[in-house]
Amino acid sequence: MRYTEAELKRIQDKRAGKEIIPLEDEEYDIIVKHLNDLGFVYTHIPMETFTRYWKVKNRNKEIGVKSGFPDYVIIIPYWWVGKRHNVLLFAEIKRRKKSLSNTSTAQKEWIHNLRSCNELAEIFYGADELINYIDALRT
Repeated sequence: MRYTEAELKRIQDKRAGKEIIPLEDEEYDIIVKHLNDLGFVYTHIPMETFTRYWKVKNRNKEIGVKSGFPDYVIIIPYWWVGKRHNVLLFAEIKRRKKSLSNTSTAQKEWIHNLRSCNELAEIFYGADELINYIDALRT
């Protein structure tokens, strides 16, 4: 099995007893398990649309793909938040260690615009922040 340089570094760090900061994909796995356990309706927006192919780039632009949209749209049930209606939560997920994460201008703009529509929209550093946020919404 061949490893990338990043994977080798993570293996070496783990063996050396250093703290391993999960990758965003690893955080996603934790989030999905938690949301499934709660029975919430959600979707992940796969905006990892990097491609070298101009045809794909142009088609994405034609159909309205916009960068920066939050990673998850989660429907928080009315019974969880103690309201008469469900609540939407837009969640942008970053790595736990802030120095390893960059929030783009487009991501900040999406969060700002969603909040201006009275929606819950947040940037979370790690799955634990999102899970704690959802738990805090419970009445």
